[in-house]
Amino acid sequence: MHGLRYLGVLFTSAKMLTVDMSMQTRKFYAASNSILHNSIYVSEMSRLHLIEAYALPLLTYAYEAVNMSAAQVHVLSVCWNVYRRLFRMHQWESVKMLQLLCGRLNPYAVCLPCGNCVFKESFYFIE
Repeated sequence: MHGLRYLGVLFTSAKMLTVDMSMQTRKFYAASNSILHNSIYVSEMSRLHLIEAYALPLLTYAYEAVNMSAAQVHVLSVCWNVYRRLFRMHQWESVKMLQLLCGRLNPYAVCLPCGNCVFKESFYFIE
């Protein structure tokens, strides 16, 4: 075993201690796909609320407690592009304006409400 699972988070050993976020992303995709599949005739805003209430906590679990690399933060940001499936957008269309119009924050602001964050190279990091 090359890692340690503690409170549902897999810490992997290398030159530095890193966190494997693949389990959180799989759980998020499973929950959001289940919500989107089972709520076909529900309004988009209701589906968005369900995803934010049930799937987003799976994605952001232990996010504030670990120091993530820019690549890991980008993977979580890509996961949060569930807006494309929810509102039937094309892959080349940006979801940032839609998030703004829906009154939602970007994934970095949603995931890191603690205030100990620094904006560096277009990603938030915990100090």
